[in-house]
Amino acid sequence: ITKPLREMNEIAIHYAKGDFSKSVQYESTDEIGQLAKSFTYMAEELNDLENRRKQFVSNVSHDLRSPLTSIKGFIIALLDGAIPDNQRSHYYHLMKDETERMIKLVNDTLDIARLEEGQHKLIQRHYNLTDQINLIIYKLEPQFKKKNLNIRFKQAHSSCYVYADKERIEQVIINLLQNAIQFSYNNSPIDIQLEPIGTQVKITIQDYGVGIKKEQLHAIWKRFYKTDEARTNKTGFGLGLAIVKSILDSHESKVTVNSETGQGTRFSFTLPASKSQ
Repeated sequence: ITKPLREMNEIAIHYAKGDFSKSVQYESTDEIGQLAKSFTYMAEELNDLENRRKQFVSNVSHDLRSPLTSIKGFIIALLDGAIPDNQRSHYYHLMKDETERMIKLVNDTLDIARLEEGQHKLIQRHYNLTDQINLIIYKLEPQFKKKNLNIRFKQAHSSCYVYADKERIEQVIINLLQNAIQFSYNNSPIDIQLEPIGTQVKITIQDYGVGIKKEQLHAIWKRFYKTDEARTNKTGFGLGLAIVKSILDSHESKVTVNSETGQGTRFSFTLPASKSQ
């Protein structure tokens, strides 16, 4: 009786030191056997958590080091006089862009941490979703123009009202649109559609770009996950979709994704409909 308990005690000491390689070898179906199974399951979860923590630190370090290295190189070149006066403005803008990338990474990291820990309280109210999307399209217009993308906003009615946290839903729509921009081909369309379904409003964002492989779809919601394993794409940090998922989970709204490589990706979610206020 005491042998497996002593074994669990010894293994627990290894777990406390971060070594999750050992497991309790006890196959009985009695109460101690159930405890052994729970003990092994706990070790697997702790190991997974530790691996994700290490990956998180590695990814943040990588995504902060890259812009910092660029900024340092530009500053050294400016101080050494290696950059002509007529080109300095260009490099100042590059440094500004890299600084904004770091600020976005820090803000997104803080956001996802607060959302997952339940620290953010939703401030839900009735508002005009149509007006919100039109304003977002206006804000993102420079990004659309860079790739000459055609934004097609479709809706059944001139105005559509929902009950949700307006600021958080704006984050969701912006992140999904930026994801669509990132993976769209030049000169292609992006469709935004609002569709009333009973007491809900279905929001769909569809691009016609590179798409996502089926074996990758399950992982796109993970923090810092990128479909480009080489991490050559500097337009995102792999946090946008994780934030989308957390915000919609807090709204008790399920987000779905359908994608085919070479044909594009479609994201859909629903919000409670409301009458105009």
